[in-house]
Amino acid sequence: MNKKFKIIFLSSVSLIVLLIAGLFYVGNLNGKSTKETFALGTHDKDKEELINLLVAKDYEKALSKSSKQDTDFKRDIYLISGAFLKQEEIDNEDESLISKIHDYKDLVSDIEVVKNVPKEVQSNVDALYENAKANLQYLVNKSDAVQSNLKGVPEVGMSKSEVLSTTWGNPIDINTTKTASSNKEQWVYSGYKYVYFEDGVVTTIQE
Repeated sequence: MNKKFKIIFLSSVSLIVLLIAGLFYVGNLNGKSTKETFALGTHDKDKEELINLLVAKDYEKALSKSSKQDTDFKRDIYLISGAFLKQEEIDNEDESLISKIHDYKDLVSDIEVVKNVPKEVQSNVDALYENAKANLQYLVNKSDAVQSNLKGVPEVGMSKSEVLSTTWGNPIDINTTKTASSNKEQWVYSGYKYVYFEDGVVTTIQE
């Protein structure tokens, strides 16, 4: 009887220990699940806010809130917002042909590196991309047509369009300086050649 009782007692103790361990494990599991769920919910709210900003076409705010680019999603939102703002800039500013070509190249390049476009703005992004590619091709063709009719070299007193029609053609880069009294530009050409404009008129030529 004593031996049988001892066996029963040990079995009961083992069962209680297992039961306590199981409850402790379940408690920890529940705690971990709650924490992960809370974190996921917060992350989803951030995504939802950024998507809503794009839908509302509040691109400046979307750009600001995604500027850290600490996730792939935020990086995509940053690029998409920047592309729409770039299009607005092109539409609202009176840029030279070469400047527009550079801007459209940047816009197309930014959209092409986006990994995932939110479905809520997919059609808008697709339209922006296709429009930018078409405009870029049109401007490149226009630039090529201008290049085919080049003549002479830049001279002091010429306008921008007149410089573009010379054998120097389009610059490889443009540096702009705006002051309260004037707008100055430096057009950079290969071979260390430069043309300087003030208020749209050539003031200096450097070769």
